[in-house]
Amino acid sequence: MYTLTAAKAPQPDETLDNYIRRLRNSMKLSQQQVATAAGIHLQSLGKLERGKTNRLNQKTKKGLAVALSIPEEYLDAVCSGLPVEEVHKKQFCPACWIPGTPPDPAWTLPRAKQAQK
Repeated sequence: MYTLTAAKAPQPDETLDNYIRRLRNSMKLSQQQVATAAGIHLQSLGKLERGKTNRLNQKTKKGLAVALSIPEEYLDAVCSGLPVEEVHKKQFCPACWIPGTPPDPAWTLPRAKQAQK
């Protein structure tokens, strides 16, 4: 679980490398500690922090979100260059949803609001 603060949200025009490094430093963690907690190679985290790569696969995104105590939506926003409010995640009620149909709009919330829940 994570505690959301304004300090953990991505800043406008912040790049993925700066965002990850800023969060890691604010948590006073080493690259090794974050990589271990995220379940990724130290070299992979190093490449991310040096800006050598800015694409995250699902495993890396999920691991970094856990290690940095942030919602995955924050990483999605930074990678896409969009504000958190504009990154949406479709959710649905598994008991009500019929496979092959779109989720009911009532279940689609801006990711920033989901993160507050």
